[in-house]
Amino acid sequence: MLKKFTLIIFVLSLALGFISSCGDDDNPSSPAAKDPKINSLSKVASKVLEQVTIFGEGFGASQGTSYVTINNIKAEMHPKWTDTEIIFQIPTNASSGAVVVHVGDKVSNGINYTIIQDNDETPFLQTLSKDTIEIDEVLTIFGGNFGSSKGDAVLSFNGVNTSDFLSWSNTEISVKVPQGSSSGKLTLTKSGKTSNFLNYVIKVYYPPVIESFNKDEIEKGDILIIKGKNFAGKNTYVRLNSLSLSGVQSWSDTEIRVVIPNEATEGNVIVYANGQTSNSKYLKVKEASSQAPIINSIDKKVFKTGVPLKITGSNFGITQAASFVSFGTEKAVTYSNWANTEITVIVPDNAKTGSLTVTVAGKTSNAVAYTIQIDNDIIPTVAIKGGTFKMGTSDQSSFDAYPQHNVTVSDFYMAETEVTQAQWKVVMSSTSNPSQYKNDKAPVEQVEFHRAAEFCNKLSQMEGLTPCYTIDKSQTPVKVTCDFNANGFRLPTEAEWEYACRAGSTTEYGFSGDFNQYVVCAENQDFNPKEVKSKKPNAFGLYDMHGNVAEWVWDWYQSDYYSNSPSNNPTGPNSGELKVIRGGSYQNGIDNCTATIRTSIPPIEYNFYVGFRVVRKK
Repeated sequence: MLKKFTLIIFVLSLALGFISSCGDDDNPSSPAAKDPKINSLSKVASKVLEQVTIFGEGFGASQGTSYVTINNIKAEMHPKWTDTEIIFQIPTNASSGAVVVHVGDKVSNGINYTIIQDNDETPFLQTLSKDTIEIDEVLTIFGGNFGSSKGDAVLSFNGVNTSDFLSWSNTEISVKVPQGSSSGKLTLTKSGKTSNFLNYVIKVYYPPVIESFNKDEIEKGDILIIKGKNFAGKNTYVRLNSLSLSGVQSWSDTEIRVVIPNEATEGNVIVYANGQTSNSKYLKVKEASSQAPIINSIDKKVFKTGVPLKITGSNFGITQAASFVSFGTEKAVTYSNWANTEITVIVPDNAKTGSLTVTVAGKTSNAVAYTIQIDNDIIPTVAIKGGTFKMGTSDQSSFDAYPQHNVTVSDFYMAETEVTQAQWKVVMSSTSNPSQYKNDKAPVEQVEFHRAAEFCNKLSQMEGLTPCYTIDKSQTPVKVTCDFNANGFRLPTEAEWEYACRAGSTTEYGFSGDFNQYVVCAENQDFNPKEVKSKKPNAFGLYDMHGNVAEWVWDWYQSDYYSNSPSNNPTGPNSGELKVIRGGSYQNGIDNCTATIRTSIPPIEYNFYVGFRVVRKK
């Protein structure tokens, strides 16, 4: 009898253990594999009830019983929770202190957050356009309570003060980083009141170092691969003896690939970057042998027939002679350039999707795949009928959008949406996507001005159109000039953009009715850009002219430009330090997503809330 009772107890224990383990598996707050870690916040100061995004890792795939605290006050609203990103709402009883993530019995690091009281006029800083900056670089600071004018404001870069502001509004300041600044804390003082601080890092450049070559003796026309460190930055180039090597194939912080030209002689290779010089390394150079040609790259993988295509490689021969390029079985007959390392060929009319090769003296290169584009389905456009409209606002308090003035624009085509990440990858590269928020149907963002211009040129070439832009990367910032008579794609002028945004409206918005149906903005989203066409279009059939991501336009920024702007197809000032962005973004309130509001950032900057759309002349 005792043995039977013992057996029953043992079986019950096993059953209870199984039930307990099942309960553990169903626990919705099971700990993440990693300890929770906060990397950054979308902002570090605001009023209560605003939403804040936490970026990091180890938060767990779902919230379960996990939560966020600010100064030990638990947040009750968490609209989004993933392993790497949380959105929470600042509770009404919160006070300034550390934001911390709690996952099971694990607690993350804390990042300080400042609560702004309703009646407090102290300036507050939320985010910087860049956390790592350079001396003399233009920095944009986002926050609030800055006031409509700078007044006696002083910005302190870790104790180095400046009042040299390039632009100013109540929520956004642009300033040049002063000489003598060091990494540390940024604060703003105005009318005797000092803001919270934001941390930043001053970028320090170290001399480039050459460590090795792929070959110690190289043939003319071959590619030299230089391995080392500290190659990236500004004013970069490489020399062999006194010869500057222009045939750079790729350049990264640790590797340079460059073609050795026919005029090269053996000697010392030196890398120059950021005004500093590397060590020298000796390279032997010999005449090219009669080896088979090698294709390293083609300048685009998707293109139409009849357009020029650049092929880069080696052993192509100094002149064409009897050599040729084949597109599958179709031999090309028209060439605009033939050199030992580069060929420019016109894609034959009968070419089909397949692989291309180069044949020199009976020897055939490796094959490179390509796609023939049949129709223009990359960037759908809308035909915009030109006309005269009142540009700007009659509100004198909007100092840089005043005075309102008559402007006439000619007919043009405009992309119906902001350029998407999928479109970017088709034009630039299938592996290229600079965006912070990855989604092929969402706008591409984090694109510098000159990269948007490069996109326009490549798209034009794919369409057999004449590129509008000349891009000089030897200058800092990259110099971009525009031929407005060319028929290729380009960024809209500020006047074209506002005309298209208004779509015949004379109000601040190019629509009527509930803005939530037309605009992706701070009032109706969760701090991420949305897929294009998720809202209604304006009367011209254009989507997201207000909000989603802000858009680069061509014009340099000048606060008083409207006072002397030409009335017919204005293209903005001839020069400047900031480029205009228009339309506001998902981070802005509806009041900052109007047809007239003007924002500006340096052309070398890229931001997770800035994208672009394209136009071309009709």
